[in-house]
Amino acid sequence: MFVAGRSIYYYFAIKKENWKVTLNEVGSEVGADHATVINGLKRFQDDFDTDSPLPDGRSFVELYKEIRRRWNICKKSDDWYANLSALIDQQKDLRAQLATVDAQIESLTKSTDKVIS
Repeated sequence: MFVAGRSIYYYFAIKKENWKVTLNEVGSEVGADHATVINGLKRFQDDFDTDSPLPDGRSFVELYKEIRRRWNICKKSDDWYANLSALIDQQKDLRAQLATVDAQIESLTKSTDKVIS
């Protein structure tokens, strides 16, 4: 799902908003290089055309519409860039939480394996 979200971000940053920034600048906001941004834009088009299903049950177009709605809310505020930065920070926090949960699952799996054997 993070991949879908990033590809939508790339689309808004490069195509829809016509920002005067480089692909490296757009990618640096999410820890990616210019080639990753290009691939993300290609993926956006493919996913949008096929309306690919996502792990949470939503379709790609539903996710796009939700992000577009939130993007428009951000643009209307006085400090929309700060709102965008906050969303990126939330994504980083979610990744950290996911890593913690993955580590807990791995630990529990090892403990369970010891009990079973």
